[in-house]
Amino acid sequence: MHRLLVPLLLLAPPSFRVGCDCDGGSGIHRAGPVVVHDAGQPDAGLPKAGTLSDDFDDNVTGAIWTSSQAPPASQVREVNQRLEISLDGLGAAYAGYRTTGRYDATDTAAWVELAAVGPQFNNHEMILSYVGRTLDQFVYVEVNSTAIFGGYAPGDGGGYFVAADAGWTAVRFLRLREQAGTMTWEYSADGGEYHSILVRPTPIDLSSVQVDLSAGLNGPTGTAILDAFDNLNR
Repeated sequence: MHRLLVPLLLLAPPSFRVGCDCDGGSGIHRAGPVVVHDAGQPDAGLPKAGTLSDDFDDNVTGAIWTSSQAPPASQVREVNQRLEISLDGLGAAYAGYRTTGRYDATDTAAWVELAAVGPQFNNHEMILSYVGRTLDQFVYVEVNSTAIFGGYAPGDGGGYFVAADAGWTAVRFLRLREQAGTMTWEYSADGGEYHSILVRPTPIDLSSVQVDLSAGLNGPTGTAILDAFDNLNR
């Protein structure tokens, strides 16, 4: 059963499992609850999320990023001209990058390449997400070995997602796109042609978000995992 990884760097993410409720018969499933933490006050005059760009070629964590590993045995680093996330496979683990600053994600898009994917387990996911004004508000696009997920948590104590039958072999890029009050969750095999998983009125305030790149395991795999992101908005 799919378990949503809430992308909370510096905090072990809460988890919630798929429920049988659907949002107004739309096929969007509800899962909950989530844990609320104070994200601080948003800044004013923010750059667009689509202007955030990193090819990770310098092999140095820049000032725009903060990283976290939970448990500490996980490792996040820029190496081999990409962002590599190592998970030991011994149990649940979450790791990645989050922007130190905030961005305006309205009327723009952000995408990232999955440059390397570790052994393909159902409980192993890579995620691109926007985290909103509070950490119980976020949107995300996520892939595991059997499916691609588009989802969000609007801050009501739960989360919602839809899934499409497209696993690692069909997904090379993840993209979040918003325009004129409509949010689109997308994936691509080649970075040229994108396919939508979910199109919906923008579910949270995207005028002040942090951008998050993360990988995680819901439980042990018995083998180590190495994932890598590359070419954020490149």
